[in-house]
Amino acid sequence: MVRTVMKITPKGVGQKIRTRFSHAYLGFSGFTKAGDMEFYISLKTAKFCNKALESQ
Repeated sequence: MVRTVMKITPKGVGQKIRTRFSHAYLGFSGFTKAGDMEFYISLKTAKFCNKALESQ
């Protein structure tokens, strides 16, 4: 999942998202509820940034 979103995200914004992703992924590895929420929020943010940049 993470790899797919990384490929979709543009380079400029991708760097910041990638950093957040690695943090979220580390927290997600514990499979805690907090990690889950962090991970899904990152996914939504990435998709949102994607659409915003595509519309430009």
